Amino acid sequence: MITGSGALLNKFIATNIVSKGEIPNGSVVVTMGGDFGYRPEGWVSGGKTSTRPDRTNVQVTEVDDAWWVVGGQNFNQRAFNLDMSKASLTDAEMEEVIEKFAVFVPKPTKAKPDPDAVFTTAGYKLDDYTKLELTYNKYAFYNSTGDNGGVLQTKENVPTATNLGQFVATGIIDKANIPNGSVLVVCDGYQYRPEGWQVKGEKNTADRPGNVTTAVTVVDDAWWGNFNYRAFNLAYAGNPGIPVTEMDHVIASFAIYVPKADPDPTHIDTPEKLVAFLKAATAETTTDYIMTKDVDMKNVTVPTAAGFKGTFDGNGKTIKNLAATAPLFATLDGTVKNVTLEGAFTPTGGTFGVLAGTSSGSIEGVTNKATVTLSAEDLNAETLIAGIVGNSTGTIKNCTNSGAVTVSSALSLANVAVAGVVAKASGALESVYN
Repeated sequence: MITGSGALLNKFIATNIVSKGEIPNGSVVVTMGGDFGYRPEGWVSGGKTSTRPDRTNVQVTEVDDAWWVVGGQNFNQRAFNLDMSKASLTDAEMEEVIEKFAVFVPKPTKAKPDPDAVFTTAGYKLDDYTKLELTYNKYAFYNSTGDNGGVLQTKENVPTATNLGQFVATGIIDKANIPNGSVLVVCDGYQYRPEGWQVKGEKNTADRPGNVTTAVTVVDDAWWGNFNYRAFNLAYAGNPGIPVTEMDHVIASFAIYVPKADPDPTHIDTPEKLVAFLKAATAETTTDYIMTKDVDMKNVTVPTAAGFKGTFDGNGKTIKNLAATAPLFATLDGTVKNVTLEGAFTPTGGTFGVLAGTSSGSIEGVTNKATVTLSAEDLNAETLIAGIVGNSTGTIKNCTNSGAVTVSSALSLANVAVAGVVAKASGALESVYN
């Protein structure tokens, strides 16, 4: 744009440059005609043109594909020099020229996408998540592996880019704001590219993430990989241009749902919470936990708690479909009560019970229905295998084992003790059944 002073400069008013997506087909360019007119300047990505469009005072012009082509040049940017057919304009006349010109863009006819509907249809509850507030940069994108990989590409800093009209870019988001368990949703007909960086503002040296059209993606360690920051290039599937009237549609097509903090992690009611408890428990853990629902561990990797000093109250509930080679607790110094265990365990030897390897604590009202199967070439070291606990120096009361406990070896079983409830006990036993 030329600014300053001079005879010609007092004759015109120039609009800002707009992209093809901002003036879609069906738009209407209007001037009052007569002395009022305009020159619809055009560019191919900001470069110099070989044929300059003529001035016109046609009152109504409808935009179509042909309007964007002048002298064989396919423009993707336009701006308008407005005038009044006078050698010089006063300030008042300039205001009048501005008032006599307008571009009308058609309203969108398609329905706005609804990621909430996709989210709930997938089985998630809105009450359990917070929708992350995103910032948006219209007609802009990131290329994390490009020469300016950490810089947002816009009309201002990359005027020659021909694809700016295809994208909306979110702001850059750090790992703390998209924790594991977050859910990314994109609506049908749209896509996003989850750009990634290890260091904010620096070029990504890993492979550039691809475009995603999968409706629901759950964030985990693998999704983050080595990245610490993410941003999202939003677009229609296939990257067509985005009309300015449909910009809000593209923005609305994508959402990130972040799980709310658990109001009470001591209430065990899901496989995830049971796994989190077992992973975190140590010999110093004295917090009390209670089950509020049955928990199904089918296809869930079951960790072993290193230890536990608190109270785990099963509350009459059942932990189903357990499958592991190690006990739920390596050692138990606290209390476990009122829980039923179901599934299949395949230990490799040592001191084993479905509930605990060794216990100096209190076990009360525990029922084991899980099977225990050990098959080994040689069990020459002391081996204690049972349905509930391998070796107890604590108290076991009102407990029942009905799961089959089977041990076999090609060699001697002289060092093996096999039992239903407990294989070796030097503590109190009361009302235990097998």
